[in-house]
Parts: sequence; structure tokens; C-alpha cells
Amino acid sequence: MAAKFGFGENEAREAFSCAYEKQMECFHKFSELGKIAVEDARQAKRPVIAILGRPYNSFSLDANMGIPRKYTSCGYTVIPFDILPFEDQGIYPNMYWYYGQQDMKAATFIKNEDNIFITYISNFSCAPDSFMLHYLKWIMGIKPFLILELDSHTADAGVDTRIEAFLDIIEGYRSKLTDIRMNDTITVCVSSTIPTKRFILKIV
Repeated sequence: MAAKFGFGENEAREAFSCAYEKQMECFHKFSELGKIAVEDARQAKRPVIAILGRPYNSFSLDANMGIPRKYTSCGYTVIPFDILPFEDQGIYPNMYWYYGQQDMKAATFIKNEDNIFITYISNFSCAPDSFMLHYLKWIMGIKPFLILELDSHTADAGVDTRIEAFLDIIEGYRSKLTDIRMNDTITVCVSSTIPTKRFILKIV
């Protein structure tokens, strides 16, 4: 590639090394920022929302219908999944997409964070998500999360309604967790007071 642009091998190697160093520096800063965000979330009174998906649509204003802003405008903190400190999470089996691995690692990390809840932004007819959303359900168990499946015809009001319902479900879930801890009978309370079905909202 360098030769096609008129550059020699040494120049190409130097450019690659410089770019790689800067990219690793960026990842390190992401991780440090994510650790701060997680600590803040653990201390926060309100639930914190982690946005999962592929960055080119989940984090793009032209593609995500302003979903992160819908949360922040209501006073909720939003964390993009790619800054979360999930480096130590294992490689998810049978997951062959890069962003799929990143999302699954983030989900595994968030599963054990009581005050961080997932909103997964997807698109209709996305083949990788047809696998990943099943994995996400298995990972999260009874912990609620929201799937928003978007296309160019998705109504903004419908997204608002589902976000509001999701926030209500989170509050109900958190109140049950408080009762469980107070009674110190986790197994009994889970089976008797929390429905066995998963808390999932999916926009269609």
C-alpha cells in the first residue's frame, strides 16, 4: 500500500509504529476514563446507562436517533461501551466479529455492576446481532436491558415510550434487589418475588 502512494518500506514501518502507539495510547485513556465512569456509577443514586452496539451506528447522531441524549436530557448518565474496563473479560466462545467480542465483554462486565444497565442499539436484518442478542440474553439473566432495533422508519415517539418503560422496569428491579439484600435470602426472594422471565424490551 505504501509503495502505491510512493513511500518506501522504512517510511511505512515508521508510520505504522507511530499509528499503533497512538492507538494503544487512546485505548489506555479510554480504559482510565471508563474506570472513573464505573466508580461514579457505583456511587450514583440514579441508574447509569451503558450504550452497546457498533460504534458507527450506536454513537453516530445520524444513526442512533439521539438515544444517548434522550437519557442525558432526563438526568441519566450514559457510558459508551468501548471505554469500559473489560480487558480482563474472557473471549466469548463462538463469537467471530470484533465488535461482537467487545459488546459481549462489556455485557459480561456490566452483568456484575448493580447500577449500570444496557441499552443495545441494533438495526433490522443485522446478521451478527441475530446471534449477539441471544448471547446478551444468556449473559444478563434476570437483569433488565433494552434492545432498540432501528431503521429509517422507526418513530421517535416509539423510542421515547420504550426508554421510559425501561427506566420504570429498572426502578422496579432495583427495589427488589434492595429487598433481597435486606432480607439476606437471595435464593428464596429471587424465586418468589422476581419473575423468572427476563426483563427485556424490544422495539419492533
